[in-house]
Amino acid sequence: MFKSALYAASLSLAAIAFSSSQANGLFEDLEYPDNRNRLERAEELSFDIKSLTSQLANDKVQIERKLQTANSVVIHAYSSCAQDPHIDLSQLYIGHDWTTEVIDALEPLVIFPLATIAINKASISYLISEGRIGEAAFARLAGLPPWFRVGQIAGGIATVIGGMAITDAVTGAIHRDKLRHIIHEQIQPRIELKKAAMINAAILESLDAIIISFNALTASNALNEQQLNTAVSSIVEAQRQRIDTIVAFDDKRVKQILHQIDVSKHSWTNEDYYFQDEDENEINI
Repeated sequence: MFKSALYAASLSLAAIAFSSSQANGLFEDLEYPDNRNRLERAEELSFDIKSLTSQLANDKVQIERKLQTANSVVIHAYSSCAQDPHIDLSQLYIGHDWTTEVIDALEPLVIFPLATIAINKASISYLISEGRIGEAAFARLAGLPPWFRVGQIAGGIATVIGGMAITDAVTGAIHRDKLRHIIHEQIQPRIELKKAAMINAAILESLDAIIISFNALTASNALNEQQLNTAVSSIVEAQRQRIDTIVAFDDKRVKQILHQIDVSKHSWTNEDYYFQDEDENEINI
């Protein structure tokens, strides 16, 4: 509900900015009627990126919490079947300014390269949400355009365009070109943030599965330590493969998923890939 209200506010302010700009001659040129659609699409992409950033910040909190729960249930499982179980825990650096304690058996879920990239995006999203890094640093670390401001609630693109207009002899054609570039600059970051969110979701689901599995093993009280070692390896490997299926998604697959979301919202996507080759432009569903 909040996100819907925020998005509505974003578009409303964009519309207000557009109306004001019309009065000032910003979009006077009737030869470029799609400038309104371009502005709305630019704002929509901006909102999506901010929503994904918020989701990734929450992912960081949830992953850390569930890692600690998984540690506890694995330790409890071993303690229930051995007098003095040997359990190794390591302090792992798994994201920007993020170190956490992980049982060695669980490391494969969080330390392989693409999972680490996804977790790192969650980490920097958390830092910006907590005000621990600045907007410029976040944009650089997250691969966002330097003008992007995740903390700006609404009207961001209109503000960028307005700022550009101060120094330019603005015409419809100039605004068209600038809006095309602003759309283009947000396409790849949205893809990368979406993929990171999908990988993090798979990690969270796998941690849930591990917690459930080990609670069940402990309740059964039917395994000795050697059998539990085998069960640990089997369960973790099965969940690693589950995560791998998401990690294996290339940009084209993520584009397809985002395209389906755009279609459901009736988004204007005519120029999302304006600066790419025509064959790259095509999305097959």
